[in-house]
Amino acid sequence: MILEGTVTNVTNFGAFVDIGVHQDGLVHISFIKR
Repeated sequence: MILEGTVTNVTNFGAFVDIGVHQDGLVHISFIKR
């Protein structure tokens, strides 16, 4: 599933993304392109 969102925090294991619901989603580092 592909959604648009705003990155709210970046960690060594991934990024937290606000997608418009009550909780942020986590994008694992293996899904982030460099």
